[in-house]
Amino acid sequence: MNLKKILSFLKPGIRIKLIVFTLLLLITFGLANFAYFYYSQKEWISDNFQKEIEAPLSYINSLSLEMENIATTLILVEDMKNRIKTKGNDKSLKRKVVSSSISKSLFGLFSQKNSNVSYQNTYYSQYLPEKEILALTERIQSQFRDEKGVIISDQKFEGILSIAGSIAKIQARIEDLESKIEKSPKEEKVLIREKGLLSKENKRFREIIQNFFKNSNRDKVEELGFNPRNVRIQSYDIEKNLFLDTGKLIQGSSFSSRRLFSQANFENDKKEFLNFEQNELVHLSETKTKSYEIGKNLYDVISKPFFKSPSLTNRSTLILADMNTGDSNWMELIREDRTLTIEFEDLIDKLRDRRATLASENILPNKDKEYNQLYKEYNQLLKKRSDLFTKLHPYPDENKNRRETINLSIDELEKKAKNLENKISSLHSESKLANSKGDESLAEKLELQAENLGSDLSNTTEEIEQLKNTITSWNEYPKLKLAESYQNLRDASLKAYIHLPYKNDTLSYDKFLRDNSIFNSEHRRWKHIRDWITDASSETSLPKIFIPGRGRVETFEDGILSRSRMEAEDYMWFLDSTPIYSYPDIEKSLAHILLSKNLAGVNLIIIDRSDAVKKSKESINKLLQVSLGLAAIFMIIAIVSSNYAVKKLRKITESTEKIGEGDLNVEFPSSGWDEIGSLGRTLNSMVKGLREREELRGELEAAEEIQKRLLPDKLPIHPGLEFGAFYKAMHGVGGDYFDFIEMDGKIFLCVGDVSNHGVGPALVMALLRSQLHTLIRKGAKDPKKILLELNSFLYADTPDTIFVTFFLGVYDLQNHEIIFASAGHNKPIVYRKKDDTCKYLKAGGLPLGMDENSFFETTIELRKTSLEPGDFFFQYTDGVNEAMNESREQYGNERLATFLKKNQSIPSNELVESIARDVETFSGKKIFIDGPSELNDDIAMIGIKRIN
Repeated sequence: MNLKKILSFLKPGIRIKLIVFTLLLLITFGLANFAYFYYSQKEWISDNFQKEIEAPLSYINSLSLEMENIATTLILVEDMKNRIKTKGNDKSLKRKVVSSSISKSLFGLFSQKNSNVSYQNTYYSQYLPEKEILALTERIQSQFRDEKGVIISDQKFEGILSIAGSIAKIQARIEDLESKIEKSPKEEKVLIREKGLLSKENKRFREIIQNFFKNSNRDKVEELGFNPRNVRIQSYDIEKNLFLDTGKLIQGSSFSSRRLFSQANFENDKKEFLNFEQNELVHLSETKTKSYEIGKNLYDVISKPFFKSPSLTNRSTLILADMNTGDSNWMELIREDRTLTIEFEDLIDKLRDRRATLASENILPNKDKEYNQLYKEYNQLLKKRSDLFTKLHPYPDENKNRRETINLSIDELEKKAKNLENKISSLHSESKLANSKGDESLAEKLELQAENLGSDLSNTTEEIEQLKNTITSWNEYPKLKLAESYQNLRDASLKAYIHLPYKNDTLSYDKFLRDNSIFNSEHRRWKHIRDWITDASSETSLPKIFIPGRGRVETFEDGILSRSRMEAEDYMWFLDSTPIYSYPDIEKSLAHILLSKNLAGVNLIIIDRSDAVKKSKESINKLLQVSLGLAAIFMIIAIVSSNYAVKKLRKITESTEKIGEGDLNVEFPSSGWDEIGSLGRTLNSMVKGLREREELRGELEAAEEIQKRLLPDKLPIHPGLEFGAFYKAMHGVGGDYFDFIEMDGKIFLCVGDVSNHGVGPALVMALLRSQLHTLIRKGAKDPKKILLELNSFLYADTPDTIFVTFFLGVYDLQNHEIIFASAGHNKPIVYRKKDDTCKYLKAGGLPLGMDENSFFETTIELRKTSLEPGDFFFQYTDGVNEAMNESREQYGNERLATFLKKNQSIPSNELVESIARDVETFSGKKIFIDGPSELNDDIAMIGIKRIN
């Protein structure tokens, strides 16, 4: 017995493997069961805590928003005061009035003419009235109370306003600096310093506000009844300043989380918890969760952003969620909306220029015919957008069908209620009759039946009322809510921008959806606001609005106008010229912008799950003991069942080892009709295939090497020119081809693509190359004539199923002209340095080998172009532009042209290679690997750049 056989004997046999397999199976089953139980327990505990904190979190959100609204409102009030003061001091916006008077000297002997200069307000110098701002300030002051519940003094409130005013001024300075396209190093340093100062002032401001509301917030939170020892909630603003903490409000709430807060890793993670990137908001990743184990304590930390305006948040979220599905029914409307925003942009540019002219000449905009005419066109675009919504609505009958279904249900319930009323009335009559006959027992029984039916009647009546309410409520109908969001996002945003409410209402969006009167009134307000802007009669006040049943009322009964008409106009222009959704530039989508700007802050929820987890572990230990007992039983069964025949398997193993050593002349035992005999026959067939495949691989490697030699081994070198090229086949050998052939001060440029892939097309391309080089060496210079010769050759000597798209150009090194002809190939691209554009040159023609020259000649044309310094000429095969990603989206000509334009600064050879890398990134299929490409087609590219 040699050493190899000894080692083979000592190797684990099939019996051992069966035992090990059974053991692994048991372990896997046990671990899976353990994991399922563990995570089920964990999820159950998490769900319980989620339910426990749901109501407190919602309420704390409202408290946080309330304080944030107060802080934001005070800053905005001070900002409005600053704007009023700035406009009042800006004499350039006022009308200059010069008056003269004559003064006489003693006894009237001498007189002197005096001139007085004064400035009068104009349409453009007026701003919002201070009366409403003062009323709002007084409302806010009434909410600030000391420890005894008494409204704070004017002096203390002025101190708070002073800080708000300081923040408003810092914000204004930052906006001025950020509005500059180019900033000096000094201005950059000032901007950084101002932002740091703003953060400090915001933190101090919110701490002051929190102190005044500490007592009232504590009372409100304690009424919620959640366990302060297990749950702690902290609210942070967008600058990561803490302004509400239940641990500081409720005694005992900070005790359990104290150990967690002392951990350095938690402090590091806290930055991530409080930082929600733009893309996370876009993709609706609204929570971040992490667990911490400290000794015997186990904590879950959840961070969840909260937003200012429920109206804008919900609408933006619905749109982004719908778009993220990838198959939205609203995609056609989104495309049309994006196109329409371009029309708005053009019109807005004209309006902006005209408004500037009117302001410089102090002309009222509503008196200007051109301005009014432009707004007529603007309103026509709004009408067009509304009509598009009606036309492209994917489910226009949804609301009608919903109403019909509800009304049918109401009719059925009303019939049921009527029958119940009749039965109750009949029972009462029978009861009276029984009483009159002295049968009190029967009367009592009848009255009891009537009472039970009365309860059914009451429930039915209540159900009818609920259904009647749902007729005007869209809350339970996702399609209608989504449609409303697409239609009204802009109008709702415009109102939110100019409306400063006295108090933030977190339920405003829900009320809007379920109350028909609010729904209709809000639509009237949106139209009224747009009419006020486009009419341009008043810059500083919003006219009253007519509401049916109420008459003329203030447009904002729950707040004040916070922007001038021109500021509202600028924001309206922004809304109408920004697409609701823009792909792939999602950050330019209106829904994304509004959601991001609407972010108010982040809630950090700390949950102590130690007690619940302790009980869960006890249950898991019991499960583990049972699992170990079952594992022992199954092990014994595995050992007993592993003593079956393995002789043929040993022979198969020995033969397989020979194959591993490179011996393909092996035959496996194939007798018998059991699984082992079938395995032997299959392996014999496999070995035969391996022998054939090995022979074929050698042939393919030889063909690939030959084809590589047919392509240029180096690029041309000429002063003032850069050349680039790239080639990769999907099967090692392919039908794509490129070439540079230099002859008599000219360079012939060739790019071709044979139909199909593999060895056959490679042979056709080799023949075509040989024929092409022969023609050029014989002196052929006219691309069209050369293509005719090639077509005649291919048509006669290749099958009908083979044809070649081919581009042939001649580059003149003296005058930098390219004369070219195309036989059904892609259009070449030329980047023009002069106007920084990429243009596709005309091409066309019938592919080579598809028809006789008599017809082929009529389809191809000689064309000409030239390269100026900085210009770049690029030609390629369709493997580039038709490369697909997982979504079956093509790389495309537009993406290719854009890439070329953006990367003109790099050398030509690197540029051509970088295109291939961009295709690789886009498609997700590897190109830069040893062996064949993973793309579904061959690719070939050439490029020429004129340097000077």
